[in-house]
Amino acid sequence: VVPESRRAGIGRALVGAAEEWFRASAVERRRVRVEISNRTALRFWRAVGYVEDPATDVASEPRARILLRRS
Repeated sequence: VVPESRRAGIGRALVGAAEEWFRASAVERRRVRVEISNRTALRFWRAVGYVEDPATDVASEPRARILLRRS
């Protein structure tokens, strides 16, 4: 979501629609990769129910990223 449109519920709505599709399609595992330096994105994903996945292997990433999974 572009910066000037943030905090308006657009991201939550998009994630909500995706989550509904995942449930309807019987998708059980959802993961998101976020650059560790992107604090705004980390806060967002945590706020919508994602938590750090212990399988995160940042050493193999060209840029430090964190893997989040749906809690």
